[in-house]
Amino acid sequence: MINDIDTGAGEGAVLDLGCGPGNLAVPLAQRGREVVAVDPDPDMVAVGQRHTPVGLTIDWRIQTAESVQLSAHSTAAVTIGAAFHWMDRELIATRAREWLKPGGPLVVAGSPSTWTSGAAWQHEVRAVIEQRLGPQRRAGSDGIFKQPAKRHEDVLRDCGYKVDSTEFSTIFHWSIDGILGYLRSTSFAGRHVVGDEGHDDFEEAVRKRLLAFDPSGTYPEEIQFYLLTAR
Repeated sequence: MINDIDTGAGEGAVLDLGCGPGNLAVPLAQRGREVVAVDPDPDMVAVGQRHTPVGLTIDWRIQTAESVQLSAHSTAAVTIGAAFHWMDRELIATRAREWLKPGGPLVVAGSPSTWTSGAAWQHEVRAVIEQRLGPQRRAGSDGIFKQPAKRHEDVLRDCGYKVDSTEFSTIFHWSIDGILGYLRSTSFAGRHVVGDEGHDDFEEAVRKRLLAFDPSGTYPEEIQFYLLTAR
């Protein structure tokens, strides 16, 4: 997916909002871009910092997207991976127009989660989550996820952007450790949702369920990605 992101040819940093552990920020920096990576969760930023390759510099910042203050026309591109729905989308889209250099893109990327994936093993993971936390998808420790009323592309168009949409798929082979790491990063099964006391037990339950489903320890999934490029 990273090869499909057009961050423009000019100078200036790429601002990665809702960066999490750096799934976009790190490969963008590896492509030679100056990257400012922003996330309100200090644990996610800490993971990103630990996993940043030696010699690679990223400006990690612990703050909300809504609190970012940048000069006008200072940013080559703004990227948001699987986090736009948690933000004040109209506010961020409007501010991004001010931050971006002329012609610079606002890029929104994402893919299905455990709650929407069709992979059979994901149903097993979801069963453990529902046993521990209930049948509704959680959104943090005290909330329930609500699907946004407007599509991302409609929000962007209403804020004055022209939007190009790209969809593509790839086969990814998950390990159990990779699945558990992914769950820790989510709003519906992270430690802050499951709770510190029960988190190790929760992860062990997921591990046992997956191994009972397929003892190979490798779990393929066809992941459908979308990429919205707004200018």
